[in-house]
Amino acid sequence: MKAQLITFDLDNTLWETDNVMARSHRATERWLTERVAAYGQLSKESQAQYFNHVLSSKPEISHDVSAIRIHTMHYTLMQIGLQESEAEALAREAFDVFIEHRNQVELYAGARELLADLGQHVTLGSITNGNADVKQTPLGRYFTFSVTAAEAGVMKPNPKIFRQALALAGVTDPSRAVHIGDSEEDDVTGAHHAQMKSIWLNLVDDASSSTATITVHSLENIPSALRSIYKAG
Repeated sequence: MKAQLITFDLDNTLWETDNVMARSHRATERWLTERVAAYGQLSKESQAQYFNHVLSSKPEISHDVSAIRIHTMHYTLMQIGLQESEAEALAREAFDVFIEHRNQVELYAGARELLADLGQHVTLGSITNGNADVKQTPLGRYFTFSVTAAEAGVMKPNPKIFRQALALAGVTDPSRAVHIGDSEEDDVTGAHHAQMKSIWLNLVDDASSSTATITVHSLENIPSALRSIYKAG
């Protein structure tokens, strides 16, 4: 038996995320401040307050990080004096600035080579709670599909998002699919509840116990982990 589908988490699995997010935030704040000077004078406390207001008032979008960001910018701009229509338009334009930088990812060493090799033998998909568009990154060519929390209506570890990936790939036996990710809770637990195999990419030497089928500590260990999973099966 061998895998019919391999799905990957994206952030902090195939690329480093903290620097990308910081750069995206800075670019967006500069863009907004150039157009609304008062935005640049907001305290961190005020920004956190507005963000929390959106989260509490719009639970229906809690799974959609893009919608949360747009609504937060919209609400914030209204709080500093803009009319609703102007605030909404600026928020959406600012989000375009954010997402352009968000997709300028910094790949982990070996990520491109790993996907290029695996993609010759098995269908590859991505499953993410984030809002990076994998098709806009250097790795986009290797993925047949991507499932986001925004599209699925739920976030990992909800098994529904994993089952959507299985359906897109036409895989009826979840044990013939492997999910790979850096989060023991989101990736491993979610895959487990969807009855998929899992590889926990434990890059930070987290000593937590895991229900992962196999735990590895670098991308280069993934091919051998896959061989081990299906040799045993």
